[in-house]
Amino acid sequence: RSASTDPMLIVSSFLLLFVFVAHVIGQNPSCQWIDPSTRHHYDLSGLADTTKDWVVYHEDEVYYINVCVPLFDTKLCGEGAAGCKSWFQNETNIPHTSLLAKSNEIFWSPPKYEEMGTEGYGTTALFINGSNGQKMEIDFVCQQGAGKGEPIFIEQNPVGHYSFIWVSENACPTNVRGSIGAGSAILLTASILLVLYLVGGVIINKCVYKQSGLDLIPHREFWANLFSLARDGCRFLKMKLTCQPPQRVPTSEYDQLL
Repeated sequence: RSASTDPMLIVSSFLLLFVFVAHVIGQNPSCQWIDPSTRHHYDLSGLADTTKDWVVYHEDEVYYINVCVPLFDTKLCGEGAAGCKSWFQNETNIPHTSLLAKSNEIFWSPPKYEEMGTEGYGTTALFINGSNGQKMEIDFVCQQGAGKGEPIFIEQNPVGHYSFIWVSENACPTNVRGSIGAGSAILLTASILLVLYLVGGVIINKCVYKQSGLDLIPHREFWANLFSLARDGCRFLKMKLTCQPPQRVPTSEYDQLL
């Protein structure tokens, strides 16, 4: 069978890519949270904006906020910021900025302002890693029909803890019980495809190609050589990046393919 036209090999390659994408999505839970007490599932990805930031004005200060994604304007407080404060000091035209929090880590908890939401649902997100230990807390309050809403400044305590409230229909739970996030759904689909691939491969190898024993495993040689192929690929990439002269290893899997 030709490796370039074998449909089972193509399926296995797509399956590996599928699992990788699921892993990446599963490692980015910053927009989703399940309340452990109510099992309500919250997904705030609808509030993310990749073209501009949410702006909050309070007295002489301007706050720039984004959720699920870092601030769009990286000139304010650098890469990876979730919140940034800007103000003018001593009547100068030079703006000062302060990093309120980073977007790489969020702590979720039940809402503090449930009474403001007509549905009684919501969640609280705490963003940390700001300058000088500053933190930013946003209370997301569910209210159907409110649209995306917008963040509103609540208070700043003496230790640099900034509080906001955000009434939005995006803060309403996407389900009550039993739903799974995008990463979990992709992982579940990948698992089902993996089972179908293994079972289908065994059936085809046994009934069509009359294989037996370990040869029933679909593409057994490919999976057995996968580690060595990956190792040789890393060596080849390192050789190209460091401009080293070609070195052929007799036992290399790539030598067998040439």
